[in-house]
Amino acid sequence: MLENLYLVASHLLCLIAGMLFNEFIIDRVRRVKLKFYNRLIFYHFSESIRVALSVIHRGGKLPVTNAVGYLTISMKTNDKKKLVENHIDERFIVEKKEGSCALRSIGCNKCEGKEYLVSYEKGDKVKVFCEYVPWTVPVKSGEGINNLPYKHVTHIPVQGSAKLVLFDIYRMDDGQEEFYLIKVHSEYGDIYHPRVCLKLPLRNPPKDTLIFNIDVSGENVRGRARTSLKILYDKSIDDY
Repeated sequence: MLENLYLVASHLLCLIAGMLFNEFIIDRVRRVKLKFYNRLIFYHFSESIRVALSVIHRGGKLPVTNAVGYLTISMKTNDKKKLVENHIDERFIVEKKEGSCALRSIGCNKCEGKEYLVSYEKGDKVKVFCEYVPWTVPVKSGEGINNLPYKHVTHIPVQGSAKLVLFDIYRMDDGQEEFYLIKVHSEYGDIYHPRVCLKLPLRNPPKDTLIFNIDVSGENVRGRARTSLKILYDKSIDDY
């Protein structure tokens, strides 16, 4: 009787070990390791520069399906503690109120007056945490506000790549101050409903650092690809 139990137990252990080994092989050999290309991509237009990142299929024998990119924006303050916080101070936010943009008086139509997709009230701190960013070549994934198609899902072929669009940068002057306008894109792409618009003053630049943290995941992926982009003023070049 005991011998039969030992025999059954040994068979079960061998079966479990085989299943675990098979899962390990699938995970290590077939599933994909994604990696960010270590340089930013710049698209130059007449009024702006568009900033994008390339995500590369590294290893694995399966394509990546339903790949999604997530953006979190933090601020590193210039105090002694140098805390990193998951919010953006009001000083960096272009004010919007009931659909009216603070930059409309100088003819700004970069997002055609559309509302931000972050919760924003003047005086509040804005939080961008694990929000979608669009791909240059998305796949159909449904519709959202005003039946606009989502653009935050794509497929990445074996040994291929895909590009995430983060934001557009404009140089602006409203007569009182000169600044860079950063239009952060959303799941609706690079035109409608920006996630938020940020302002980087050029005459009295802040000492804080804006940190863009980007994650990408998808089906058949072994772990997330992660990278970060920091924007700060550099006195040696007198620019950001």
